[in-house]
Amino acid sequence: MIEENKLVHVGFISKLHGINGALEAKTTDELLLLIEPRQIVLKLSELFVPFTVEKISRKNHTACYLTLKYIASEHEALPLLNAPIYIDSATVDKKRAQLLDDDATELEDIASLFVGYEVYNKDEKYIGKIQSVDMSTLNSLMILDNGTMLPLHPDFVLGHDIALRQLIIDIDDDLLSLN
Repeated sequence: MIEENKLVHVGFISKLHGINGALEAKTTDELLLLIEPRQIVLKLSELFVPFTVEKISRKNHTACYLTLKYIASEHEALPLLNAPIYIDSATVDKKRAQLLDDDATELEDIASLFVGYEVYNKDEKYIGKIQSVDMSTLNSLMILDNGTMLPLHPDFVLGHDIALRQLIIDIDDDLLSLN
């Protein structure tokens, strides 16, 4: 059985695209396009249902087109409308590890991979859990579950732990009090 706590929410099916079962998805961030998963999970009638992705292509920075295996007509695709899209957190962690090991990877390019991570300051004080990353500004901003917005910049990131899903940042308490 698929458990929600082992999934990362990445968007929802927003509309049909053409007559061959293709779908358009609105994404919460660029995670879906960055990972290009072979499998996604849709929440249908309170059940998590896995689907194999045959093709994924970018429409813009907040949307993409999906073609799923065994979904070949408008009739088959229609029940999937508005379904939330999830990716297995292990897939996200694996891709995150690959990208973080690559010296050429810029932090801002993979910011959305930190969604779901717990954020701690250098004194190991819990700050919050990353709900999303806003990359519409010049500096990427982490939006935490408590409403706090923090810059996600290499100068502030001291380290990360993939196994524990934690991000350690160097942030002044004065900056935290602004939120």
